[in-house]
Amino acid sequence: MLTTFAIAQNDLARYAKNRMAIFWTFLGPAVCMWFFGFLTPPSSGLVPVTVVHRDAQSKTSDLLIASLRRDGHFVTESSEIPRSGLSIEVGTAGSASSVPAITLHTGDHEDEAERSLRFEVEAAVAPSVEQSQVILSLPPAAKQITGGFQRTVPAYLIMFLTMNLLMSGATFAEERASGRMRRLLTAPIPALSIVLGRLGSRLIVAWLQMLLLFSIGVFVLRIQWASHPLSLVLVLSLYVFAMGSIGVLIGALFKDPDHAAAFAMWCALILAPLTGLWWPIELMPAPLQLLGQLLPTGWVMQSVNSMLSAGSGIGDFPWTVFGLILVAGLAIWLSTRRLARPAARQAH
Repeated sequence: MLTTFAIAQNDLARYAKNRMAIFWTFLGPAVCMWFFGFLTPPSSGLVPVTVVHRDAQSKTSDLLIASLRRDGHFVTESSEIPRSGLSIEVGTAGSASSVPAITLHTGDHEDEAERSLRFEVEAAVAPSVEQSQVILSLPPAAKQITGGFQRTVPAYLIMFLTMNLLMSGATFAEERASGRMRRLLTAPIPALSIVLGRLGSRLIVAWLQMLLLFSIGVFVLRIQWASHPLSLVLVLSLYVFAMGSIGVLIGALFKDPDHAAAFAMWCALILAPLTGLWWPIELMPAPLQLLGQLLPTGWVMQSVNSMLSAGSGIGDFPWTVFGLILVAGLAIWLSTRRLARPAARQAH
């Protein structure tokens, strides 16, 4: 345990001397979240909607789409009900009936934005039909598109956490290439202690980064704060462990620090747009939305965004917690096995 703390302390001391790393941990993210939040219009509180056509001859869906777009909703059209988000299914109540059936596929509870939408749907179809059927159906919590600083603060925090943690693998690879890591590996120190020491220092830096950026977000940019702040910190801490573990694994797999840095940077640049860090994931095509939701960065962005904007807690995202623990555990296991092999060969 003392060895782990010593490795973490040494790693922090080296980090404190790296001015570029300090800039991209604290100042860079603060500038980006302010600049892009200033350019992005704030959320209107309106939920994105998919209108699903079941009757090609019915004019009800056209009337409904025009009404919702006039009120500012982001509306897409489809022939199938999407896997996530809010959709309105427009069809006929029966083969012998001309009365349209309007079905809202919404969240596990009807929030204020959804209630307002239901009233708009009823008002939109009322002029064209004598009777309509509005049914609330319940997959997981409905989402609304956030904008402005409410989106850029968590998005750029997660993006720079991801980038810095993955790029730390290049530093790890450089230590292996220079021989400094070889001295540690040949000493009577378990590989797990080395990995945990590195992760401990990364977690401390990440906590300081969260404290600074969320303080700016709440007290300067006036974003809505989480109803369950401990849940928010826990999810982000698990994400730091998961991404930090992957960063260590990158450093353990690549012998060339430049190759490790290039691989980490490309991973970060691909994850950011796919998981809704550069723009709302709800605006992307359905296949890309599904891909983004399968990635750890997508899990965390959805969870953190919901905790800040909708008052969700950690109980609303059990699979996110389980998935991050699984990713961290797998990466730590692979890293320790990779680091233990050279030490075992040199011992013989």
